[in-house]
Amino acid sequence: MIAFDSESDGNRDIFVMMPDGSSMTNLTNHGANDFDPVWSPDGSAIVFASTRDAGHFDLWRLPLAEGRAAGSPSQLTSGVGHEVTPTVAPDGTVIYAAVTQTGETEVESRLEERRPDGSIHLVTEGPADTSPALSPDGATLAFSRPLVQAGAPSAEVWTMPRERSDAPAAATPVTALPLTEESGPVWSRDGRFLFATSLLRGEAGVL
Repeated sequence: MIAFDSESDGNRDIFVMMPDGSSMTNLTNHGANDFDPVWSPDGSAIVFASTRDAGHFDLWRLPLAEGRAAGSPSQLTSGVGHEVTPTVAPDGTVIYAAVTQTGETEVESRLEERRPDGSIHLVTEGPADTSPALSPDGATLAFSRPLVQAGAPSAEVWTMPRERSDAPAAATPVTALPLTEESGPVWSRDGRFLFATSLLRGEAGVL
């Protein structure tokens, strides 16, 4: 099944449907905004971001059975900012982008992980790391981060080994394309390929 967010019922909810578009079902049906659904590796749950607590985005986990909700969502995070774009490891660890406001219009984003025991740990220090995606075996983390090229930053895809320690691991850029912005990495099922969205900048850096 495919999980996605949609406003087709009036506000942003989490839906599932078959690949042919049939059996579309609203899983959350809540007055808050629900975004960024991702499956757990075993297909038993969906983790998503929602504003249902205090109006900022936190992560929630919804158990599923045969493509239907099998209980109520449980809250996974409650940070001071927004927790968005989750990815789930085979052991149940959830890695996500933690976004905090640093000024009137400025934000910073770093990657954090919530382990199965509920503890929160730093994965990267930011300040502009987004869109984490774990490889199918859970050993490698891909994400988007700026890379300065020709004197200007552009978003590129980076990878780093997933290490269970409190010290961030070293990351390596996978792309280095100064004329485009790369984001939203997605792994192939076998982990051999990594896909990303690429946007070409126009005049004055406008996408």
